[in-house]
Amino acid sequence: MSILKLKAISSRYKKILFGQDVYFPIQHHCEKTYYGNHTNGWSINPSILNKESVVYSLGIGNDIKFDLALIEKYGCEVHGFDPTPITLEWLKKQKIPSQFHIHPVAISDKDGEVTFYPPEESYGWSSSMVQKDGTIDKSYQVPAKRISTLMKELGHSHIDLLKMDIEGAEYPVVTDFLKEGIRPTQVLIEIHHRFQHLSLDHTKNMVKELNDAGYKIFSISPFGQEYSFIKVD
Repeated sequence: MSILKLKAISSRYKKILFGQDVYFPIQHHCEKTYYGNHTNGWSINPSILNKESVVYSLGIGNDIKFDLALIEKYGCEVHGFDPTPITLEWLKKQKIPSQFHIHPVAISDKDGEVTFYPPEESYGWSSSMVQKDGTIDKSYQVPAKRISTLMKELGHSHIDLLKMDIEGAEYPVVTDFLKEGIRPTQVLIEIHHRFQHLSLDHTKNMVKELNDAGYKIFSISPFGQEYSFIKVD
């Protein structure tokens, strides 16, 4: 294990000890493979992915290594969703394979338009639907759709792998797709309870919702932000 990972694990458990982070055990043991880089990647169960798999990647930012790895390894189609202007401009300059379909739309628990708040100066690329007091005056509107709406429009009856890095919007979105009876085989979520106006209870409640729907945690990143769930019931 690298020094960076050891430091990340140590830092995370200190936060847990002082009530600044949540602790969940690994709930299911299965084959897993990691794709991405050391700070931005995901563990998946590779045994249930193939060329016919349907992958939704919610939130792109400026890193598509994970998405490209899935396309290269399994030959599957990946649908990426992100309406952030800077991301869309960046994507125009990238060499995108034909299996990677970009949709300039936000993911929400409602169809229509939502307000996006840009990140603080010099802190990442990703705008968020979670209010950021320091950038309220720079907020802007973007089109948004529910996962159920997108599946109907794209003609998908199921999702094999759902990756979510949507900057705090994961909480209402998970509630919404579970309520609609949508059960992706694998759900990968970057957790954002560290954000202003969010709390540890948001994550605790979301994990309970997923557990109640038959999902189990099979991987948590050393930084404690990326959770991988698999449907077992």
